[in-house]
Order: sequence, then C-alpha cells, then structure tokens
Amino acid sequence: MGCAYLPTVSDAAPWSPAHLDASEAPDVCPGYTTTLPMVLEVVAAYPHWEHGTVRDLIGGTPGRALLEGLAALRAGIRERDAAELEARSNKGGA
Repeated sequence: MGCAYLPTVSDAAPWSPAHLDASEAPDVCPGYTTTLPMVLEVVAAYPHWEHGTVRDLIGGTPGRALLEGLAALRAGIRERDAAELEARSNKGGA
C-alpha cells in the first residue's frame, strides 16, 4: 500500500481496526480516504442526519450517494462499537 502522506517504510503494515482480520485490511491509506471531499461531506452531515435535520443542512432532499454514505458511516460506527464492547466483555469489563 502506498501513502502519499508518509515516506515509504518497507516493513510497515497499514492501520486497520483491531477487530478486522487481515483479509479486511484497507488497501488505500486511511489518511487519503478520510480527506476526500465526499467523505468530509458525509461526516459533516452525519449529526444532522441523526437528528432529522439533514435537509436543512443541504437545503433540499439528500441524494442517493449522500444517503448511502451516511448509512455506511453509521454501519461502521456500530461495528466499531460492537467490537469495542466485545473486547471489554472478553476482558471482564462492561
């Protein structure tokens, strides 16, 4: 995996959440993907979407791409939260 933000390190592995196995590891730098305009748009719209005010934010009906991005972000957040809860439960916490 190449990352335009960092120098090449021959034995480096890309970061990925601890609950993902190697087959699910990203093949694109997270630093790159998190700064894409469409990702920033989804992240900015997410709190409004949670509270039912996304139409006010964008001044109309959200398009399919934005809605799919919001759904994917919510799914990722829930997956992360579930993995964190499972990790705490396995350690005897929670």
